[in-house]
Amino acid sequence: MSGQVGGSSMKTTSTTQEEDSDNANGTLPRNKIPEDWARAGTAAGDTVRQLSRDPKGPPAVIAFVGPKGVGKSTFARYVANLLLIDYQKVGFLDIDPGQPERTAPGLISVTTLQTPLLGPPALRLSGGEFLGSGEKPFYQKFIGDYSPESDIDAYVDACVECLDKWLEKMKEERSTNRTEALLINCNGWVKGAGLEALAKFLDRVPHLTHVLNVQSHAEKRNCPGGAFWNVNNSNSTEGGGEKRDVASFDGSMSFPDKEGTKITYVSAGAQGRNDKDETEGEKQAWKRSPQDSRALLWLAWAKQVVARHAGRPECGGLRLTNEASSFAAIARGLEHATPWRVSLDDVKIKVLFSDIPNKNDALKALNASVVGLLLEDDSCVGLAVVRSVNEAENCLFLLSNVEEDVIRTVKTLCLGKVTLPMKLKGVLNGSSPYAAVGVVANEGTGGAEQKSRNNIARGGATEKL
Repeated sequence: MSGQVGGSSMKTTSTTQEEDSDNANGTLPRNKIPEDWARAGTAAGDTVRQLSRDPKGPPAVIAFVGPKGVGKSTFARYVANLLLIDYQKVGFLDIDPGQPERTAPGLISVTTLQTPLLGPPALRLSGGEFLGSGEKPFYQKFIGDYSPESDIDAYVDACVECLDKWLEKMKEERSTNRTEALLINCNGWVKGAGLEALAKFLDRVPHLTHVLNVQSHAEKRNCPGGAFWNVNNSNSTEGGGEKRDVASFDGSMSFPDKEGTKITYVSAGAQGRNDKDETEGEKQAWKRSPQDSRALLWLAWAKQVVARHAGRPECGGLRLTNEASSFAAIARGLEHATPWRVSLDDVKIKVLFSDIPNKNDALKALNASVVGLLLEDDSCVGLAVVRSVNEAENCLFLLSNVEEDVIRTVKTLCLGKVTLPMKLKGVLNGSSPYAAVGVVANEGTGGAEQKSRNNIARGGATEKL
């Protein structure tokens, strides 16, 4: 790696009075790179350099694990940008569907990066020709939820499928168009079933060369030490011994390392949440909640949708000045965008996590919902919102940021649990075009977000909105 990144030269500066004042005013403090982040980044670069000497060997595969709120994604971006100093391309597999780095929520994606990841994800949402957007994903899968919870096995299979597709392509390109490393940004749900899902995935990653375990100050919040994903492959279970329950593990436990996989432990970064106790910690004034961060991703996606349907994709980059006015303006843009008409004879309808007995109920569930656009092989080319359903003419109307010629190749509309924030559903002629009479109009009640139930049929939902 470049000489200026050496661990000894990267000191964590103390917070000044001025920065404390900025935090109190709700602004984001300047990025700081802790010493152990710099050392770990340099070590990851050394691993990549060593493996790159074998022109026929596999690329380095580096996973970032740890609980939510510790700066794990920030660290992954830092290492990706560090590697892009020395290498033209770096693979990035994002398996956090709730707060992805490269796409709208609800997707697992793998991208070959050629430009640094600068700024928050909402300001560089992938999209190709959209202003400020990054590279388009090489391959992506729609899992239809913000976490693996609804179907852990399907989530793990989707992650592995993206990984396998990328590794297969890299194997073909290694001799002429080399990509030396793949970084895996893992989900921050590392308790119970979430840890089990992570372990199942890591156990299926071939040639996992390096795991960077980002740790909270509260020990039990962390991923376990060692190769926790490998415990049921050890000698203790080979003779028919009882398997360990990975879901019961916590950060106070440690297991043997796995040969061929280096494990490095780093502390929570300055961008992480204040986690000095056993709870999630007191949220700092400038720190967005996961729901707020996700809403910004939807805002960026909707801005691209409006630009696409206006025939001006170059205007699809998000530039935030005032959030409230941005949401209102883009909601109005969605209301007035001319949608694409899709015949229901040309597409299949797939509903995740629910059994819908007949076509009429499926159409009612689809109305005003976010759907994944799937090709014949079930890979996903993007998302769309169903603007309206016309049962009499057997068609529906879609708004999407995907190109029209790609829309024509879609074979399946897949409905999950992801949904647009209420403030993007807009107000048309005094009432929301997506809301039924008598519903709660606010985002949620109390301290938690209210979740929509797209599998419940709404009265009159198939009429033109």
